Amino acid sequence: MSTYRDAGVDIDEGDRAVELMKAHLAKATRPEVIGGIGGFAGLFDASALKKL
Repeated sequence: MSTYRDAGVDIDEGDRAVELMKAHLAKATRPEVIGGIGGFAGLFDASALKKL
């Protein structure tokens, strides 16, 4: 069985990178952003686009 580590992926270092970026990324957030900063995806309330 292959693992992420076998493929050269270090999940711990990826988590560390997210932690290091959080303060900078928080400056660019908007009210439509739902949830916090994570490793893989984000959620955006697109209903605000109806107002455009």
